[in-house]
Amino acid sequence: MKHYDVIVVGAGPAGGHVAHLLGSQGFDVGLFEEHNEIGRPIQCAGLVSLRVFDILGNKKGVLNEIKGAKVHSPSDQILDIHSNSPKACVIDRAEFDNSIVINAVDSGCDLHLGSKVKEVKRKNGKIHIQESKKGKKEDFTANLIVGCDGLGSIVARSFGFPKPKEVLSGFGAECIVNTDFDIEYVDIFVGNKIAPGFFAWLIPTGEGGARLGLCTAHDKKNTRHYFENLLTHKAVRSRLKDVKIETYITGAIPIGPTKNIVSDGVMLVGDSACQVKPLSGGGIYLGLLSGGYAANVAAGALEYEDVSEKSLRKYPQLVQADVGKELKRAFQLRKIYLGLKDKHIEEGFKILADKKVLSLIGKRGDIDYPSGLTKAVLKKAPRLMKFAGPVLKSLI
Repeated sequence: MKHYDVIVVGAGPAGGHVAHLLGSQGFDVGLFEEHNEIGRPIQCAGLVSLRVFDILGNKKGVLNEIKGAKVHSPSDQILDIHSNSPKACVIDRAEFDNSIVINAVDSGCDLHLGSKVKEVKRKNGKIHIQESKKGKKEDFTANLIVGCDGLGSIVARSFGFPKPKEVLSGFGAECIVNTDFDIEYVDIFVGNKIAPGFFAWLIPTGEGGARLGLCTAHDKKNTRHYFENLLTHKAVRSRLKDVKIETYITGAIPIGPTKNIVSDGVMLVGDSACQVKPLSGGGIYLGLLSGGYAANVAAGALEYEDVSEKSLRKYPQLVQADVGKELKRAFQLRKIYLGLKDKHIEEGFKILADKKVLSLIGKRGDIDYPSGLTKAVLKKAPRLMKFAGPVLKSLI
C-alpha cells in the first residue's frame, strides 16, 4: 500500500496548484483525477482575471483578451462598459489546466489519471482512500488529504462538511461563428425570462469562435430550455448570424461562502470549499489564491507532524482575512439581485446609463473584487439605493 505525505483529490487548477506547491517543497504528493484527460470535460465559461497569471507565473492557454462588456437588460437596453486595457482573458481550459498539472508532475508529484476515489476515511491517525481504476481497486494512505474535487466532493461528504447554500445549473456551448463582431467585448444578458437567478453570456474566444451559455437558479432540467431561448435572442442573433455548435458545456456552481473547510488531516480547496465568486460564478482565481494559502499551511503542519484541525485552522483564517469581506459583500449583493423583478432591472439600467457612471465602472471594475465598486457607484447614482437601501448602506 503506497503512503503519501499528501493526497490531493481533483486535478483541476486548484488541485494541480496545491500539488505543485507541496511537491516543489519536497513532500511526497499523490494527485488523483477521475477523468482520463486533464481539463475535460469542459465545465467552465473560461473567463479569468489577469491575477490568475500573476499567481501561476505564466500565461498559458490564453485565447483572447477582453477590455469591456455590453450588458443587456431584459428589453435589450445596453450598458456599454469599456476599459483602455485588458480586464480579463478567455482561456482554453484543457491547455490551462494541463500547464498547471505538468508543473505538479515536474515537481515530483505522482499523477493518477482515470482514478476515481471511491472511499475516504480516517483510521489510526492516517487518511485512507480507495481508488477505482479500470475496474481495479487500490488502497493508499496519507498524513493529509486535500479535497479539490469540486461540487459533490467525496472528501467533503466523507467528513461531514456543510453543503453549499445554493447550487446554480449551467448550460452552454462552444461555437464556430462566421460573423464579424468585436472580440474585445463580452455580452452579458440579464432577466428572469433569460436566466432566472443569474445571467447569460456571449464570450468571444477569438476570430471565428465564441462561447454562449448561462446559469440559472432553477432546477437544471430547465436550464437547456433557457439556453435554447437564448439562441433566439435578437442580440445573440445579430452577433452570431451564422453559428455552428461544436460542443455543449454543462456544469453546476456552488454559491455561498463557508468558513468550515478543515478537519483533522483534511482540507478543502476550490469548489469543494464553495470558494466561488457569488456575482460571477467564477472559481479559478479564488481556488488558486486559496490553494496557495492551503499549501503553505499544509507544509508547516506536515513539517511539525501536526495535521490536527487546530493546526490547519490557519488556512481558512488566511482566506477569510484576504477575501472573506469581499465574498460576504458579494453574497449580499447577490441576494439583492435575486429579489429584483425585470421592471426593477430596467429601471436600474436607466440609472446606470449615465456616462460618468459607465466610465467609472470601466476604469475601476474588477471581476475578482466587484463589491469594491459599490460605494463609488452609489455616490454617482444614489437612486440605486431605492432597490435595497439598508442592505446597500451596510456594504459601504
